[in-house]
Formats: sequence, C-alpha cells, structure tokens
Amino acid sequence: MPKDVDKRERIVKRIARELHDGFYVNLGIGMPTMVANYVPPGVEVVLQSENGMLGIGPYPVEGTEDPDLINAGKETVTEISGTAFFSSAESFGMIRGRALSRSFSSSPAITRPSPVKPYIPPASRTPGPSFR
Repeated sequence: MPKDVDKRERIVKRIARELHDGFYVNLGIGMPTMVANYVPPGVEVVLQSENGMLGIGPYPVEGTEDPDLINAGKETVTEISGTAFFSSAESFGMIRGRALSRSFSSSPAITRPSPVKPYIPPASRTPGPSFR
C-alpha cells in the first residue's frame, strides 16, 4: 500500500473515533467522505452532505446507483429512512450555525481568507456543488 494512502486512512480512522452515538455529522469533499467507512461499531450517527442531504446511507451496491443521490464529492450514495433534502445554502447554514455535532472539511474549505464557496463546475454533468 502506498505510504500516502496509509497516512490518509490513519487520519480518517482517527477522525472517526470522534464520533459518538446520536451525533449529526457533516462530511465534506475528499477525505472527509471516507469517515463514513470507519464509524465505530454500535455508534449511530446521521451523516449530512454539503449539497443538501441529511441522512446519507451507505454506498450503493453496484448496479443500484441512483445518479440523483450524491454526496458533496459527487459519489453516489443511498438514503436512510427519514432522509431530508434541502438547498446547499441551508446546508451551509447548518454547518456555520453549529447545528451539527461535528463538521469535517477538506483543507481547501478552511483556507483563509475566503470562506467555503459552493459552486457547480462548468464542465460538470453531475448536479451538486463542489469547491473551487
């Protein structure tokens, strides 16, 4: 396994240890989406995506993907019972308003001086915001 992959996995596993039962957790683009794979056994969390989905389920089984159900990284996901959908503006309001227990963002999202800026890349065929 390449060294950088091992390092990324160690970081993500460490972040996942911060999750506790009942948390509402935002997973940003990139490495943060990997946190969902390492939620501790027995811990139930509700995952939120910056593109406006609260209640992200596991990755879909191959062949059952719904191209309209994507996370902030434009990966197909599933929904859990009770999933809520809303605008990305409301999503970022939840994050900035501290309505969630934890929010994990990638480094481009937290650099200064500009705040997080959602947008749709001009060449993108997949709906949903991303980062520039």
